[in-house]
Order: sequence, then structure tokens, then C-alpha cells
Amino acid sequence: MSQPMSRTEYAAHRGVGKSYISKLGNEGLLVLTADGKVDRDRTDALLDATADPGRADVAARHAQNRPAAATNAPQPPDAAASGYQGARAVKERYLALEAKRAYEYACGQLMQAAEVNSAVLDAATSLRRRLEAMPDVLASRLSVPMTEADRRVCIADYVEVMLQGMVSDFKKLTDTQHAPA
Repeated sequence: MSQPMSRTEYAAHRGVGKSYISKLGNEGLLVLTADGKVDRDRTDALLDATADPGRADVAARHAQNRPAAATNAPQPPDAAASGYQGARAVKERYLALEAKRAYEYACGQLMQAAEVNSAVLDAATSLRRRLEAMPDVLASRLSVPMTEADRRVCIADYVEVMLQGMVSDFKKLTDTQHAPA
């Protein structure tokens, strides 16, 4: 059970002036017991959950002024909890992720999905054309008398040409991504 306090006692507990506690009462941020006293633990939790994390300097200054008994006060909920802090933390996280995405895109580390799909489709089409041309190109080369080892070398050379063509197709995509606008 929480310890009920007068508004003056609660102001001393929080290390703030009585006028600030009156302001909190007017804003509906004080949890009161049936006899009109401040419910310390529940009010602390409510104030901590709705505190602006951008004013941590003020909160730290007030925490230094609190009596030693106040150190056992409940901790604020984590950022995933509802309330002002949770919403602010989620907003800040998404803003940071968006800034990171924009930076990586500008540096050429990220690409639009449509650009990647187009490049992969172009490379696959080019590889397919080379594979379809393989019998025509190799037929004349392999028709002359040669050893099996020479035939393997001839086929391996053509496969290497096809793979180099595919690498070249993908390189064109990265080169256009890093080109100055």
C-alpha cells in the first residue's frame, strides 16, 4: 500500500515547490486518496511515465534535492510502455531509422527495391541470352579434333565469359548508383 502524504510533504518528497504540486493537481496529475492526500507511489509512477525525457537535466536536479527515502520510489516504466515517454521513444527511434536510411541511400549502400529488381531481371535476361547462344558458339569450336581436356577448357572458358558478363551487368548498377548526380 502506498504512503499517503499531504501536498506539502509530497512537494518535499519530489524536491519541488508547493506551487508546482498545486499546478500538478490542477492538471490532474496527482493521484489522491479518499481523504484528499497524495498517493506517493502512484503519483510518482504517473509523473515519471508522463515526464518529458528531453528535460532530463531538470529531473536530475530535482532527484538530487529529494530526501534519501525517495530513492525507493518506483522506477519509470520502460520505453515500450504507453504514455508520453513511450510514444516519444518510438517517434525518436523511427526518426533515427529514417535518417539512417536516407544516409545509406545517399552513400550508395541502399537502393530502391525497383532498381534492384530491374537490375536482377536485366542480368538474368542477359545470362539467358548467353546460355541460349552457347550451342551455336561452342559447336564450331568443338568440331575440330581436340582432346577431352581441350574441350573442357573450351567450355570452361565460355562459362567464364558468361559469368563475367553477369558480373559486368551488376557492376553497371553499382556504378550508376555511385555516379554524381
